[in-house]
Amino acid sequence: MKKRLSLLFMMVFLMAFALPVSAATKVYVNADVNLRKGPGVNYQIYTSVSEGTALKYLSKSKRDDRGVKWYKVSYKKKTLWVSSRYAKKVPQPVTSAKKRVVTKGRVNLRKGPGTGYKIVADVSKGSSLKYLNKTKTDKRGVKWYKVSFYGKKVWVSSKWCQFKNEDITMYVIAEDDVNLRKGPSLEYGKYTSVRKGTSMKYLGKVIKDDRNVKWYKVSYKGKSLWVSSLASHIK
Repeated sequence: MKKRLSLLFMMVFLMAFALPVSAATKVYVNADVNLRKGPGVNYQIYTSVSEGTALKYLSKSKRDDRGVKWYKVSYKKKTLWVSSRYAKKVPQPVTSAKKRVVTKGRVNLRKGPGTGYKIVADVSKGSSLKYLNKTKTDKRGVKWYKVSFYGKKVWVSSKWCQFKNEDITMYVIAEDDVNLRKGPSLEYGKYTSVRKGTSMKYLGKVIKDDRNVKWYKVSYKGKSLWVSSLASHIK
């Protein structure tokens, strides 16, 4: 018995470290809907929100007397409830800032993570190189960063460079005449349409709908909208 309990404890312990940290979750409303002070239609209406509104999900759901699920959400710093009949819970992908490595002096770029590897090129102070999300430590305990240099994958010593977050503006290009919607699926209302070749600022979010189709969040004429990946691509 003790052996079984020890094994169970060990499995739970390992799972706690193995599982990824949960991404934040949003609730998107797919119709104009009331937000209430509790999980049911018998609770007082606090306010209403329009179709496409994104609400922060507070990790709690409850069912009312009719068996309808209600989501606990945050709206303008208020804790409220919205019916699942008019809203959809969508996990948000965890994103990390794109990083670049900036050199602090003239430095060699090598084929591998150490001074024993062949020099591919040298770059001057202030050179900005795309970091490829890989770091290794050599025998001397020095960290080396894997970077991209004119399409080649090379390594640079951490002694001669530092990280710098880079704000990269990306765009979504319409591959055909396409509708822009208030939310990430065909369930949401059409806001407008754009012509083939239209360029829209990408807002860094991708969500899959019930059909497993990706939708990109974009900015168009000051509005945050969604466009299907079936008729667009990120550039």
